[in-house]
Amino acid sequence: MQFPWQRALRVALIVLALLLGISMLVTAISMIWHFSTIVDLTRVVEPGVFGGFALLFAQIFYLPNLSLASLSYLAGSGLTIGNGTFLSPWIHRIDELPAIPILGALPVGLSNYTYALSLLFILGVISIGVGVAKFGIRTYLDREELKRFVGSFYLAIFLLTLSAANLANGQLLSPNLEGVGPLWWALPLVIVANLAIGSLTYLYLESR
Repeated sequence: MQFPWQRALRVALIVLALLLGISMLVTAISMIWHFSTIVDLTRVVEPGVFGGFALLFAQIFYLPNLSLASLSYLAGSGLTIGNGTFLSPWIHRIDELPAIPILGALPVGLSNYTYALSLLFILGVISIGVGVAKFGIRTYLDREELKRFVGSFYLAIFLLTLSAANLANGQLLSPNLEGVGPLWWALPLVIVANLAIGSLTYLYLESR
């Protein structure tokens, strides 16, 4: 037996893991697509043999942060790469990339590709919200139990995303790169809003 909040927390963890997995897959594809840029940034650094290993490990450790940043970008809430910068599918405000090779995977500007990719991702998040509502209806015949499950799910996904985004946002290497990562306050709001559109729409249609 599981209480609604326990099952809701479990579902929230699965949803967040799914979103991060999709974001990491998109990041990997982008790294392959922009491989020449990554190579150019590596040449600018000229780390040497031992410095090259240190740089490699540093970027591997940064992958979870990059996954959150990618999620924020795809969801439309955007990310920053230092003071005065902002990147999203609809706004591209950055003069030059820092000499950190892994950042070569970032999109170089606005295009129909970024618009379509973000809209497709947002539709996917909405469909996940529909799936959560369908799961709740199948699991709980009692309306009060269903309400507790849905409410607990949204509280859990909000707090999990807020915590993850906050941990992934910080200063990188120098004060000029302060606030690198997702917008910690905007990401959970956007994710919850898109999920809620799917869930509430489905619940409304089912209740009619």
